[in-house]
Formats: sequence, C-alpha cells, structure tokens
Amino acid sequence: MKRLLDSGLAILGLVCLWALVGCQRPGDVAEVDAAKTQVRQQPNSPGAWVALGKAYLQASRYNDAFIAYRGALRIDDKSFEALCGVGEASLRLGDAQGALQWAARALDRRPDDPAALGLRGRARLAMGQTEGALVDLERAASLDSSLLENRLALVNVYRARNQPDRALNQAAKIAAQFPEEARAHHLYAMLLDAAERLPEAEQEYRRALLLDNSLTAAKFALALNLVHQNRRLDEARRLAAEVDAAQPGEGTAAGLAGWALFLSGKQEQGLRELTLVYKKYPRNVQVVVWIKAAALRSGNTELAEAAGKTLQALTAVPPS
Repeated sequence: MKRLLDSGLAILGLVCLWALVGCQRPGDVAEVDAAKTQVRQQPNSPGAWVALGKAYLQASRYNDAFIAYRGALRIDDKSFEALCGVGEASLRLGDAQGALQWAARALDRRPDDPAALGLRGRARLAMGQTEGALVDLERAASLDSSLLENRLALVNVYRARNQPDRALNQAAKIAAQFPEEARAHHLYAMLLDAAERLPEAEQEYRRALLLDNSLTAAKFALALNLVHQNRRLDEARRLAAEVDAAQPGEGTAAGLAGWALFLSGKQEQGLRELTLVYKKYPRNVQVVVWIKAAALRSGNTELAEAAGKTLQALTAVPPS
C-alpha cells in the first residue's frame, strides 16, 4: 500500500506537468519592460501588443498576457499570432473552453498550423477529450517537432489513454531533443520512475534540477526516488525539507523528510517527526501510511494498530 500511494503522489504531478511553464526569471522582467516600451512607442501596432503578450507569457503573468493579446485583436481582429496568444493565455488561466474557441478562430485563418493545432489539442486534453487531443497533437508534432508544449502534452495524452510505452518512448525523444529543457528531463524521469527504472529516473531528475533548481516538483520526486532506492537518505531528507519550506502544501513533503530520517536509522526521531506532521495535517493519508510502516518496523504494535484504524477512517467511502 505504501509503494502504491507513494507512486500515486509522484504520478499526480505528471498529470498537470504539461501546463507548467516555470518561474519568472530576471531576464523575463527585462523583456517585459522592453515590450512595454515598444507598445508606448507604437500603440497602434498589433505586433507590439503581441510582443508584450509573449513577454508576459514568458514571465508567467497570464492575465496580463491575455489583456495584451486582446489589445492586439482590438487593432487587428484577424491577427493569427494574437488569436493563438489569447488562447494560450486562456489555457494557462484555466479556461480550456475559451482556449478551444480561440484555437478554432486561429485555425480558421490557418487550418493546418502546428501551433494552433497544438493549442486546440492541449485545450482538448485539459477538457478530457483525449481522442481529439491525440489527433491534434500527433498532427502538430508531425508538422513541427520543435514546439515543446505540444510534445509534452502528447506524452500526457498517451498516458491518459493508458499507453505507457508510447508515453515513455516519446518522453525519451523529447529529453534527447531538448537537452537544455528542465521540464523535458523531469517528465522523462517521472515516466522512468513509474516504470520502476529508478536509477535512470534519478539521473533524469538530477539533470532537470541542474537546469532549474527551482523545480520543487522535481526535488520532491527525486527525494521520493532516493527513498524508494533506500540510498542517500540524508539528501532525500534535505530535498524534502526544501520543498516543504518552499511549498508546505498539505504536509506530504514534511512527512517524506520524517520518513527519510526514520529510514536512515534514526527511528525514534523519525517517528516523532512523522507524528508531529500528522498532528499538523491530520487528513494526510500518506503521512499516516508512513507512521504505520515506521511503527511496524520499530515494533510499536499499538501505534501501528492506531494508524491502521486512522487509515480505514480516512479512506472509507462515504455512504451514498
């Protein structure tokens, strides 16, 4: 049960990975400022507004990007770049239906454009329409294999359609084609992890973090990977603690730090830490799983039984 839940936590991040675009970097701020200057100098140029929208997208300022692209469309309502851009901003804001509509307008202008096809495919994926997403994203990839967002999304279509081998094969190609893209290595690592190829997954997580050490999802996944391999547990604990400090969430990273401490041989301290995490996050099933496992390993049958009862209560299906 523990391995099942652990794996589920790692894979959960993969489902949404295609939509991740990273954090704002110092260079993004300079690009936004430059684009703003261009708009001030050329307020009636749709190209200037499109450039501003692109800069905002790069800086993960999606609402601002949406506004900038709409500014371009007010000047030229047939601008293909603006139609795709406002659709992209809509998708990243969580409006998949809106993105689908903007993609349709862009495809009216250019019916076989890979960027517009990819946008429609990713919107369909977000809406659970995997068959349509598959058609769009495979076509987009065949037309232009250099569009990273579309390639990442295609991997997740294969996963959603229960085609793990195709997903893994595609992820390997992406990591090879985009060696400087942290997300490509992160995605490949997670699929290797799911295939129980743990040492290979570890190396891919490390490549991702060398490229972008701010990827907390990759840090957490690497920590979990090391725990599953039962090696470098001090590093696993450090990584989990870093994730908890950056994104406390529901306490799973803090729990993983405690579980790594327990496995490293400091059983009393680790179990105590896990118990404290549970007190802070009493609805976290994974933390209770670790407490039960730690109690069983340390011979604390009373605590193990209590943890088992808590698990039953937490995972019980409510009456309909």
